[in-house]
Amino acid sequence: MVSKQLIIIPGILASLFLLSSQAIADSSMPSPNQYWGISFSKGEHERHDGTTGDTGNINIKAGYDFLPFLSAEVHLGGSVGEMFGSNTSSTNTSSMRYVAGFVRGNLPIKQSVNIYGLLGGAFVDVTHKNTLLNTYHGYDFTEPAIGVGIELYGNTRTAFTIEYMSYGLDETYTTLGVGLVHHFNWAGFRSNK
Repeated sequence: MVSKQLIIIPGILASLFLLSSQAIADSSMPSPNQYWGISFSKGEHERHDGTTGDTGNINIKAGYDFLPFLSAEVHLGGSVGEMFGSNTSSTNTSSMRYVAGFVRGNLPIKQSVNIYGLLGGAFVDVTHKNTLLNTYHGYDFTEPAIGVGIELYGNTRTAFTIEYMSYGLDETYTTLGVGLVHHFNWAGFRSNK
């Protein structure tokens, strides 16, 4: 059962994101080349031994466009709720948290579509809990991370996103999700290319 906090917190974050984006977009100062986003996705953790578990995931990202085709991006996120391993007993649960940094290549197709790829590294923190014994076991891993996505713009700055990410290549935490991203100067930036 999903707790009320897991529904309320993403709603509050999304509301704050949209309000702050509108306030910055309405200012008379020139917009910076930064962008912010939030996404909700399905996450899957696959361990070295083949054990897997599924969960919901929330991801917050921030980035900076250096050129129309090159950006830097940071992700902060983790699992929402508990992950039950498919190859373990139902008394075992896991949670994931991660931070990742990327170089992002953009391929703008039209003013309303942008395809992108991400290449970088991720630090992932894993916590396992045996609910029967009430014991915890945690570990972390740092590995390369990759991803691809598409932004579909509803206006000149805000886009609906679809994104696939793999945090880690040996032991992996993968996500597939949807979200919103707001580029503070995407239209002006692209028109100067």
